[in-house]
Formats: sequence, C-alpha cells, structure tokens
Amino acid sequence: MQESIPDIRAQSRPYAAAGARGIILAAVLILLGITVALAMQAQVLARSYLILAKAEHTRAQLRAAAADGAWHALNILAADRVMLIDHTNEDWAAPISLRLPDGIEIEISITDQNRRLDANMLAYQPPAAPWRPPAAVIRDLLASANAPDPDRRVEIIRDWLDENLEGDYEKAYYTRRESPFSPPNLPAESPEEMLFLLDSTNNASPAEAVMAVLPAQDRRIEPVNVNTADLATLLAVFGLNNAPAADRIIRGRGAVPILTLDQVLDPLTLKRHAPYLSVRSSFFSVHARAMMGPDAEDVYCLARRDASGNIQVVRWVER
Repeated sequence: MQESIPDIRAQSRPYAAAGARGIILAAVLILLGITVALAMQAQVLARSYLILAKAEHTRAQLRAAAADGAWHALNILAADRVMLIDHTNEDWAAPISLRLPDGIEIEISITDQNRRLDANMLAYQPPAAPWRPPAAVIRDLLASANAPDPDRRVEIIRDWLDENLEGDYEKAYYTRRESPFSPPNLPAESPEEMLFLLDSTNNASPAEAVMAVLPAQDRRIEPVNVNTADLATLLAVFGLNNAPAADRIIRGRGAVPILTLDQVLDPLTLKRHAPYLSVRSSFFSVHARAMMGPDAEDVYCLARRDASGNIQVVRWVER
C-alpha cells in the first residue's frame, strides 16, 4: 500500500501566518514609536518656542522700560530749575530707582559729560595767543593719565579730526593699518571711534578714560564745567605747572557752586583760559537699566541741552 506524502506547504501555512502577523505587529510598533517620538518632538519644540517667545516678550518689556527710564531722565534735565549753572547737588545728579507695577525695576543715572575735556577740540584751530593751544591741553591730560607717548597720540587724533590731508599720520599711520583707511577729517562721533583710532585692544584706553567725545556739527572748544571737573582735567587746562589756579577752583566750589569764573580766577588767567571753562554743562549722558529677575536691558543716551532747557538726543544705544 502506497503511503501518502504529507503536504509540507499545507503544514507551514499556520507558521507563515504567524510570521506575517509578527511582521505587521513589529511594523505597527515601529510606526507607533515614530508617532510618539514625533509627538514628543513637537511638544518639545512647542515648549521651546513658547519659552523663546516669553523671553523675547520679556526683553521687549525691559527694552521699553529702559527707554522710558531714559526719557524720564531727559525730562528731569529739561526741567532743571537753574540753567545758568550745573553742579553735583542738583536733582539730575542723584541716582534714580523706579519699580513698575509689573515688577520691573529701573536704575537710572545722569552723568555730566562736560566734567571732561572734549577730544574734538583738536579739530578746532584757535586764534593766536593768548589762548593756550588745545593740543597742549590734551597732551597734559594724557600725560597725567600716564598714556604712552602723549605727543604722538595728540598728533594721531588731530590728523584724524582736522579739515586737511596734511600731517605725518594722514599718510603713514592709517595706511599701515591691517585694513587701510582714510581719515574722515571730521569731528569724532563716539569714544569707540577713539579706541579704534588709537588701536586699543582693551575696553578702555588712557585717552578714552580721561576724555569725552562730544559730537557736534561745528568745530569748537566745548568748555569743561568748573563745578564738576576733576583736578586732573583742571590741571590740563591751566598747565601741569600751574596748580594754584586749579586748587582755587576746587576749594572755591567746596562750600557752594561757582556762579561766575571771576570768583576764582584773576583777569589774566581768565583771559588765557576762559574758552576752556564754564559754570554750566551742555552735554549729559543717561544710562538706564531695566531688570526683572536675571534678565536686564540697557539704554545709553548722550544728550545736548541748551540754555533754555531744550534737549537734543545725540546718541541712543540699546544694549
């Protein structure tokens, strides 16, 4: 009797069906995992966008608050009760602290920029004697700050600012720089310009630390305020060997502000140095910082105020 041969294909069908179901289950699990991963990624991205949007909103709030703080300070300057003199006991000189209902804190300070000599005076060609030359004033100021080679620095700055293309540094100093350039032969706009000019790699140089840069359309000598200038600035004006004049100013303003220059200077000294001196200020810088927790935004403003209290914003920097 002939035995029948089992159909192997028929016996393998259940195993084949089970294998197919396993593959399908694995594919489903993989798809499910991909779906879950994509959902989690979308959730993380959404959370990140929310955090970024919240941070940007906070920064925008702080920038607006810092700007409002700066304008608040400018209003205080414009509302000064006595425009004929400026001194450090006036309302504008006191630090200001504000706290807004939303928790933002604002710190504001106003600084008299006429307490320093203006580097742009080197762009001005004064008349003949009896004036003390601006170059001599700036040279003595740099020497008092221990700036290296003050005479060379004065010439570098003067060639940069003057109206002509003549001078040792017009052709040599600038063209030898890594990126050669031509001097603008215009008054400087900012302390950063002085740092660039003197090739300082630090945040400040001796020149920048003791000089102001007060931009204006006209070439002029911007006088320092005898009520706010420090001893080094006054000595530079009078000459390092003429300390008595500077000492009289320091002593004279100790009790009350100096109202007129002839209170502290004799006629001859006043005639020689009057263009460099005043009892009031025209330039003020405002620094406003708005803070909320670890976040902060800053606004810097340089303003020019005339004798009537009108304010002109010269520089506005948001940091």
